[in-house]
Amino acid sequence: MKCSEPGCVQLTQVATTRSPLQESIHQSLADLNPELADLYEGARCILAEDQPIPGWPRFVPHAIREILRSLQQTLGNVTESRIEYVDRLDKIARVWEGEGLPYEGFGLAGRDQIAAAPSVDLLELIASLLQENRERTTQRERMRQLVDSQAPEAQPEVAIRWARQLSSVYGWAQERAHQPVPGSNAPDLDEYRAALGKFESAIAGLLAEYGPNKGALDDLLAETNRRAD
Repeated sequence: MKCSEPGCVQLTQVATTRSPLQESIHQSLADLNPELADLYEGARCILAEDQPIPGWPRFVPHAIREILRSLQQTLGNVTESRIEYVDRLDKIARVWEGEGLPYEGFGLAGRDQIAAAPSVDLLELIASLLQENRERTTQRERMRQLVDSQAPEAQPEVAIRWARQLSSVYGWAQERAHQPVPGSNAPDLDEYRAALGKFESAIAGLLAEYGPNKGALDDLLAETNRRAD
């Protein structure tokens, strides 16, 4: 089918040959969830093109981020309760206003103008929200839980570096999954390909027991360790 619509780009046939590592990752993801395998294959094929499809700078990081999120839940059983900030802040605001406290005038010049100090109940609401936010696990901690669940035999220093690599890839994807700031430089295809390679080397070890690379975990751990140095 020819592309005749304005702005439409004619796609070329993408090379479908996967390396042994990529084949292992694809098969392992397919065993866990075919949709994750599709996301990975889509990102891989997009970056195999010298002129990727429109929107590729968003599609690829979205795919990587979604795969890592899903692996946290399916492999590491990593869950985190969502803090309903809007509801909690609305409740604090109602109590705040009910006590007649102002939203302004807390500076040194206006301190004497405040009729009443916040009540203990109000302070407990604020402290509870701050404490819950403080105790939320960081992305690196969630990646560490994922590594520990899949490679309990890994040395602690290796597990830390592995989690750091996974967290770095996730952070990269998170940052680029949204529209860039106007005036920023055009996306670098080589940078995206390097990020995909880093992603592949990191998750291959996590998926070792699910695919044909089972038994090669020691080599993958060593490679992850070397890359992190």
